Amino acid sequence: MFKSEEKTLLQPLPESPYSIRHYTKAKVQKHYHVLVGEDWHFYSVPYRYIGKEVRIAYDQDVVEIYCDAQRIAVHTRNYTSHGYTSITEHMPERHQIIKNQRGWSPEYYLKKAEENGPNTFEFFKKVMNSKLIIDQSYTACLGLLRLMSSYGNIRMEAACKRGLRGHKFSYGVIKNILVNNMDLLEEEAPIEFRIPEHSNIRGPEAYN
Repeated sequence: MFKSEEKTLLQPLPESPYSIRHYTKAKVQKHYHVLVGEDWHFYSVPYRYIGKEVRIAYDQDVVEIYCDAQRIAVHTRNYTSHGYTSITEHMPERHQIIKNQRGWSPEYYLKKAEENGPNTFEFFKKVMNSKLIIDQSYTACLGLLRLMSSYGNIRMEAACKRGLRGHKFSYGVIKNILVNNMDLLEEEAPIEFRIPEHSNIRGPEAYN
């Protein structure tokens, strides 16, 4: 009966398997990105939407962003925590110029930091992973490169070494260290305590 009566009435199967979609709302932040809180990942939208509330629809593969019922951005979903997924066309013209001239990417900044020294490299990584960065971490990294150029490689490496002992990792931390010359302070070696020589002090031979 299935072959003779029912099969011809069935509709074709969907081209892709069913996927659960999630919906949430967010405000476009000043760095023209919105946050998908489930993954703690940021996605870009055209910068003219800064300050507007948008609706986000996402499944396991795709993130779509809508404003006033119009789709303004679509991204492949990225599960990297505290990461950014950005489209060049969404950036203001000034940011596009920086990206084209300086290589606005994590790889570019980490390469520059690694060339300066291991402490600089570790501090840059901390900046990129820090929750305390308000704007995109690339902005802070660009500022750190300016400090490196102004104060020199040796002082920058020393400042980052000192900065790594703290709990906040940002451009302002390193600038404060350099401006106040805290990177120039030498770590005092611990003083070795020795019992002074004295005739009344017994030695090991007294206990034989």
